[in-house]
Amino acid sequence: MPKSLSNGYQFIVVLCLYCGLTSISYGQIGGRNAFGFTSMAFEPHVSSLGGMVLGQTTTSMSGMDFPSALQHGKKELNIGYTSLYGSSSAFAVQYILPHRRFGVLQFGTRYLTHGLLDRRDALNTYQGKFSANEVDLYVGTAFTWENYRFGVNIHGLIGQLEAQNSMGLSADVTALWQDSSGLTSVGFALRNLGGEIIPYAGKRRATPTDLQFGFSRKLKYLPLSIHCTLHDLYRWNLRFEDSLSSNSSNLFGLPEDESVRGFGKFTDNFFRHFNFGLDFNLFQDKFWFALGYNHQRRMEMAIPNRNGFAGFSLGFGLELTRWAVGYSYAKHHLASGFHGIRTTLRFHKKPKNSVEN
Repeated sequence: MPKSLSNGYQFIVVLCLYCGLTSISYGQIGGRNAFGFTSMAFEPHVSSLGGMVLGQTTTSMSGMDFPSALQHGKKELNIGYTSLYGSSSAFAVQYILPHRRFGVLQFGTRYLTHGLLDRRDALNTYQGKFSANEVDLYVGTAFTWENYRFGVNIHGLIGQLEAQNSMGLSADVTALWQDSSGLTSVGFALRNLGGEIIPYAGKRRATPTDLQFGFSRKLKYLPLSIHCTLHDLYRWNLRFEDSLSSNSSNLFGLPEDESVRGFGKFTDNFFRHFNFGLDFNLFQDKFWFALGYNHQRRMEMAIPNRNGFAGFSLGFGLELTRWAVGYSYAKHHLASGFHGIRTTLRFHKKPKNSVEN
């Protein structure tokens, strides 16, 4: 690492250590985390690939979750919108610029709103409206060393639920290795490491920390990249046992026989850690089309005997020199899914004295 980077990264390391101690102190049990929206995919290309990618894609907006994917030498502005269930929606703004000392920097915000909700008492008496919103203000950087690219994001988190407020701090630490041919990459990410500084009420809670490992392979003679990401590597059991349901299904959503239920549970739990994506890049990477599958999402959101396309996602986008746009649709439940859209403005400086050889 260049000496000029040392002071800045010493500060980042101290923040990451603080976030790590905070997260360890508060625990990491599913359903008990604060600022769960930070684990969402706000970028359509990532969302269409199943919600998580630890490899290089044609879009830099994925750097808000995986800063190692930030591309050097590019200055661009990304704006994204995601339509969620009901009146809930999410917005994202990201600005990326090259920096002499830090390689590449990014600044941005992610905002989740649930609109106006009904306030009711224990007897279901209507008492007016209230709002619920969460904001993430983040800054990130990435630098390259040989075939490795390292990245760090620092997140300042603010939440508002009716009259209650919360503040938190978290960090992402990522690394990406790419072979000399540029066809194979391996990624690592420790995401959302941190917790509440000022809790809503009572005990402080951790952010939804996730340890991820990913592999990407771009085929040499076909315009196709294959992405495979493993998530929640710090815990094995991702199954939720519903005591109210007598239905049990295996990996393929079929009813389990009692004699094979043990093996069925093992395979189901094993594949809940996997996220798969197929990324087609056509016309010299000017157009992309992506498909994704998230088995954990499918098993959590599917209805017995009516799984539908829960867990599947798709998207497409156009990537031009100075402008880009992308769209995604992620099926979370039989009833509905998430629509996402992103637009990009790229600012490239023309060389003053360009000479054609």
